[in-house]
Amino acid sequence: MSSTAHGGESGRFVVVPVPVVSVILPVYNGAATLRTALGSILGQSLSNLEVLVVDDGSADDSALIARELAESDGRIRVFAQPYNRGPAAARNLALNNARGRWIALVDADDEIPPYRLSRLSEAGDAAGADFIADGVEFAGRRQRGTPERLQACDAADGDTRTLSLEKLIRSDIPLNGLCSFGYLKPLMRREFVESRELRYDEELRFAEDFNLYVQALMHGARFVLHPEIMYIYNQTPVSASRDIRALPKIADHALVNNRRMRELTWQHGITGLDALLEEHEQRWSTVLWFNSLKLALRSGRVTDALNLARRCPSGASAVIRFVRDRARARATRGGEQVFDW
Repeated sequence: MSSTAHGGESGRFVVVPVPVVSVILPVYNGAATLRTALGSILGQSLSNLEVLVVDDGSADDSALIARELAESDGRIRVFAQPYNRGPAAARNLALNNARGRWIALVDADDEIPPYRLSRLSEAGDAAGADFIADGVEFAGRRQRGTPERLQACDAADGDTRTLSLEKLIRSDIPLNGLCSFGYLKPLMRREFVESRELRYDEELRFAEDFNLYVQALMHGARFVLHPEIMYIYNQTPVSASRDIRALPKIADHALVNNRRMRELTWQHGITGLDALLEEHEQRWSTVLWFNSLKLALRSGRVTDALNLARRCPSGASAVIRFVRDRARARATRGGEQVFDW
């Protein structure tokens, strides 16, 4: 077991075991679910772990609950942002303080079964993985069209049991029959994350996970896919991925992500993705345009609707394909899509 030595108050060095896993848990106004989420982490069969709770400027009792639990379990470390800066900034603060060999992500309204961290860390070590992800079970008040589960191995190309950059990007194109693999919650090898200086893009308040996975794959990460489903994603009435009112912001952030991906391909000299990135940008632009047009019509803003109709960003053929795919998705209750696009 790895360990580090720290000087104590008496001048003696105290040997502190290096945690196998550092669990990062950002929380913003999550008092109602935080105890359950933390309980599922602290109840892991793998006891050699640390939990880094980052209160992101909550107005409720989230920070108080975290500190109360930290007093009874020394594995919890609590950090606080002075104001709400978003999940990317909260996770970066935790990354800067993590000590484990592996880094795990758990959201404050989600849960994991007691064997998850042990099984994934052991499987990741055996496979020589830089990232390893299991599947996701969607629970709670699911938005119409949200799949019951996302099987991680569905992301594999052929029999490789690994996630490719192309498959990740394709999964994020709306109405393509896939659920975005940005929902995956992998364990990340901290040595890889630190050596490549990977951090979340703090300008993104949506799809920051997806962006980090793109960064990792562009840096050559071996992203292994595990067959079990062990992450429970609890959707609530206010979940960002569930609230249709968040769609314009999500589309905007997807387009920001598209620009980031193009910049990264140039920086890393990656070729062969131009057509895929063009398709990604075109479909998200159409989603944003279509929903703006729909809202204008519903609100009786006829002039705005006519102006939007004249300014379709992706051309008539792209709109026809979008409407066709949307109708097909709606006919099957959204397939594996989260939103009623």
